[in-house]
Amino acid sequence: DFAGHSYDADFLWNNADGNGEKYYCSEFVAKLINPALQQSLQTKRMHFQKYRDYWVKYFKGPPPDNTPGISPADLARSHSFVSLGEL
Repeated sequence: DFAGHSYDADFLWNNADGNGEKYYCSEFVAKLINPALQQSLQTKRMHFQKYRDYWVKYFKGPPPDNTPGISPADLARSHSFVSLGEL
């Protein structure tokens, strides 16, 4: 279902281009595994406060604060996953 879709450099939860829905890294992981989870991973209001100067440069203006999304830290803190050890 995900083959051929574009990467979402805008970090928006629901957007598309000519190839269909676009996904950023954490969004892809969440949408890929949500069907297998008893309790789906939920979006939260995103903020780009940490390293703000970087994000302003990245977006060439204000970041999309307060839009729904999932970050890598959200996945790491989720109770849906358990640590199996270190590599």
